[in-house]
Amino acid sequence: MPATALLRHTLLQQTHQLRDDALCLHIAGSHGSALLLWLQVAPLAGGLARGLLQVFASHAALALENLQLYLSINDLAFTDPLVRLPNRNAMVVALERRQWPDGTLALLDLDGFSDINSVLDEHFGDTVLCAVAHRLVTELSAHALVARVGGDLFGIYGRADRVTAENLARIFAQPFVINDGEPLRLAATAGLVQMSNTSISGVVALKHAGVALKQAKSRARGKSMYFEPTQIDAASDRMHMLNRLRAAFSEERLFLHYQPLVHLGTGRVVGAECLLRWRRSDGRMVPPDIFIPLAEQSGLMIALGQWVVRTALLWRRSLRGVVDEDFRVAINVSHAQFAEPNFVDVFLLLLCELQVPGAQVEIELTESVAVGNVQQLVAKLTQLRAAGVRVAMDDFGTGYSSLSIIQRLALDKLKIDRSFISGAQAQNNTFEIARTIITLAEHLQLATTAEGIETQEQCEALLAVGCELGQGYWFSRPLAEADFPQWLHHYSTSQSQGESNG
Repeated sequence: MPATALLRHTLLQQTHQLRDDALCLHIAGSHGSALLLWLQVAPLAGGLARGLLQVFASHAALALENLQLYLSINDLAFTDPLVRLPNRNAMVVALERRQWPDGTLALLDLDGFSDINSVLDEHFGDTVLCAVAHRLVTELSAHALVARVGGDLFGIYGRADRVTAENLARIFAQPFVINDGEPLRLAATAGLVQMSNTSISGVVALKHAGVALKQAKSRARGKSMYFEPTQIDAASDRMHMLNRLRAAFSEERLFLHYQPLVHLGTGRVVGAECLLRWRRSDGRMVPPDIFIPLAEQSGLMIALGQWVVRTALLWRRSLRGVVDEDFRVAINVSHAQFAEPNFVDVFLLLLCELQVPGAQVEIELTESVAVGNVQQLVAKLTQLRAAGVRVAMDDFGTGYSSLSIIQRLALDKLKIDRSFISGAQAQNNTFEIARTIITLAEHLQLATTAEGIETQEQCEALLAVGCELGQGYWFSRPLAEADFPQWLHHYSTSQSQGESNG
């Protein structure tokens, strides 16, 4: 019997086959696999020889199973099971070996992928990941290693002239084909690291790419940014700042100041905007434009915002008998805070618990809320206004809301950003942009508040073009809770004297 015929017969019978000049051993493995050994030796005779042959076959089978187990573990350790690409471990090994010593590492994140998973489903999300992986391999694998290093995060390490911001943008320029030819446009943000520095490890290189990616996502989403050593210092500073902010919140070192809102026509104080402040343990003040974005990015703004609402409502309740019943406290609400599903319920519950009428409260939202689900946004605003709460859009003209969305929103007021009042765009008190916003507000039957009024001339000019309310240093700086009643008394007295003299 020829050797091939003997091997085939052994495989079919799944038993050892002996002949005069050779033997063929069948060694069963796991999952239906088998190893066949063909040995050209003199035949062994006797029971002992056959016993030894059986022991040998058993050991060989165990060795085969161990080999298969090793290969399976190796596959799990270095291969992503969904897209069948190298994983993070494999990428680290490749970076350590430096196949391209002067190459570039890119860490690429799919923009809005979490929305794809939540709005559609995870199966569709997996299909998207596979489509992205296929295109990256097709476009780059000849000159680079493509890996899925986690979630919707892909790593690409290869020649510097191939792994570039321009090439990555080109790859995502065309829509991806999903399922049955369904086109889907995707955008990606990337952080890139030049690997010419041979002193850094693969893990550190990925860390640097991650830092550059975070910078790109915060500054230029949908674009690419190269790593710079200063980014490490900036990331470290943000982390220390966030830790100090968390400590300040838990140690009650955050507090509110209140800036009066004045009716420009009558000079009457009709409300006050509450402003969050932070004094560090060393006495220094941290500017809000530094710590508030940090709180929003870290998720701390949800708890912090609830504290602000409660504190502001308690302050308004403390003014009973000091101010008129229609005096409103204006509370800034962040996009992240307003997007919470139970925001309106919690807000209205606090009004009831603290016995503050909705008519004594105003919330201020930035234009960023307009990028969400408009139907849900309108429903929330309608609930708040039904309870008497007024709604203002803060810093109007600096964001990206469209006029069609503004018309659909249940708003009461537009707040004109200070840059159009006292900044360079004010154009020597001509207020062209402010005038346009005021005209728009009148068309939409909305009130207007001008922020940042610093002079009497600005106040009079804004009143002349139809602005209703104002706030700024011309009236008062933001005041501590204890100082507000004293300022209010002094201001009211001066107003009364002015009217008497007039």
